[in-house]
Amino acid sequence: MPVFETGATLMRRVIKASAALAATAALIIPGAAAQAQLNTADTEITFTLLSGPLTITAPIVASLLQDAAGEPTVSGLIPLVTVSDLRVGSTPWTTTAAVNDFVAVLGEGTDTIGKDKVTYTPTLVVPVGATVANSGPVTLNTTKNVVWTTNVSLLTNVTTWTGNIAVDVSAASSLNPYTSTLTHSVA
Repeated sequence: MPVFETGATLMRRVIKASAALAATAALIIPGAAAQAQLNTADTEITFTLLSGPLTITAPIVASLLQDAAGEPTVSGLIPLVTVSDLRVGSTPWTTTAAVNDFVAVLGEGTDTIGKDKVTYTPTLVVPVGATVANSGPVTLNTTKNVVWTTNVSLLTNVTTWTGNIAVDVSAASSLNPYTSTLTHSVA
């Protein structure tokens, strides 16, 4: 004779079967998840932009020459003035030039040629990573802007130029050698 189960007994059997099914699934699914993890690999990528200084270099010594005896002007080149901008970003920069009065080297040192007689012209300007402008000829009676950026297109940039210096010596009172200091600055 068939045995009929009561509702409570049937319910117990369904719960046990469900529990067994859940336990089996718990064993199978993590294995599938683990297999999926073995088939992929994540890499976190990071970087840091390095920032450097804004610098300027210029030659230590430059000599000026007179084209011929009695000429009212001496002139010469200041070769390879270089601005290196290794800062990150598009910050503009400006260079200035300033000069002291020329003073006679021999004698009492009272013979001077004023800085208002000095003309500076940036020439052969070669920018890399920036667009630059220059002043053209300027009298260095005061500190003057000579080369500056108008647009910075790369994270870093380098600009090189030569400076032409001309000194009006028509008012010089001796045939001494003269000396002065030309200072380039960048900010």
